[in-house]
Amino acid sequence: HYGSQPPEPLILPIENGEIKIHNIGHTQFALVHFEHLSTMLRGLPLACLICLVLSDFTIVLVFYQLMHIFRSIDKGEVFKTNNLARVRLIAFAVLAFSMFSYLTSSLLSTYIQRSGDSFRGAYPAISSERLMMGALVALIIFALLKAFKLGTQLQQEQELTI
Repeated sequence: HYGSQPPEPLILPIENGEIKIHNIGHTQFALVHFEHLSTMLRGLPLACLICLVLSDFTIVLVFYQLMHIFRSIDKGEVFKTNNLARVRLIAFAVLAFSMFSYLTSSLLSTYIQRSGDSFRGAYPAISSERLMMGALVALIIFALLKAFKLGTQLQQEQELTI
C-alpha cells in the first residue's frame, strides 16, 4: 500500500553484532552488522567478503580491458593480437564475476542460516540464474573471440602481402 510502513525487520543476534532481515514484498534483504572488525575477518564472513571483493575486481578488470580495446580501435588497430588477449580476459572475468557473485550469496545465506533463521531469500535462486547467464555470456564472448581471431589472421596476412 502506498504510504504504509514496511514491516519491522527480524533481528538475529550474532557474535559481536546482529543480522537484520528485511522483508520487502516477496524478497528478503539481509543487513549484517559487526561491532568489531575482528569478528568479520574470520570464517564465513571473511570468505563472503573475499568473494565480494573479487567480484568487484572482475568488474574493474572488464572496464579496464574495454578501455584499452576502445583506445586501440580509435587508433585503427582493431585486429591486433593484444586485443585478442583482452577479449579472452574479458570472457574469463565475466565468468568469474558470476561465480564469485554466486559464492557470495551462498556463503551469506549459509551464515544467516547458521545464525538461527531459515533465510528463504530469493537471492540464492536468482544468483544461480546469474551464474548460468554469466556462463552463457562468457560462451558468447568466446565465440566472438574466434571470429576476432580469424579477423586478426586475415589482417596479418594482408600486411604480409603488401
